[in-house]
Amino acid sequence: MKTILFTLLLIFPLSITAQEKDSTFSHYGLIMDYTYSIGEVVGFKYRSTNSIAFFVKGGISSERYATRRSTGTSIDKFNTFGGVIGMEYTVLSRDNISFYTVFSGGLYVQSRGGLSIHHNREVKNYEYNIETGLGAEYFISKHLSIGGSQTVSLTYIKDNDFDYYDNPITTTQTRFLIVNAKLTLSFYF
Repeated sequence: MKTILFTLLLIFPLSITAQEKDSTFSHYGLIMDYTYSIGEVVGFKYRSTNSIAFFVKGGISSERYATRRSTGTSIDKFNTFGGVIGMEYTVLSRDNISFYTVFSGGLYVQSRGGLSIHHNREVKNYEYNIETGLGAEYFISKHLSIGGSQTVSLTYIKDNDFDYYDNPITTTQTRFLIVNAKLTLSFYF
């Protein structure tokens, strides 16, 4: 059982959400997303009615990459920070299960740690993301639920860099991901 749970945690991003279960009045909660490290994305959730919830999430992370160049191998450190805002709308709620739609959009900025300044210019990459999808949540008890969502995401990435002659280079790419799965474990209080 532990192996199956560990495998699921590696395949799907795990989100832990603290919020109120009874949604007949305004609610507040905390959101903590688990992707590659604990508490990489944290946020706030506000449930204004029994069917609408708004959330704001943000995160700061750091990654290291080894790059092989003609002058040797260098290790680059990338610092990423940014945030996402979104809305959940409950479509159907029966007994212990509810179905919802989700829509979110955000911006993440990536800078290159020690190499972030090049001739007094800071090198930053920008990632814009829009995501929408459907999800379901099953309430195991009054304080615990498990759920999942399938989303469609559109991401636009703008990379800024410099070539060997110190000329600025800007490259862009657009990614469209049809099935982006997320497993959610929620604790209510």
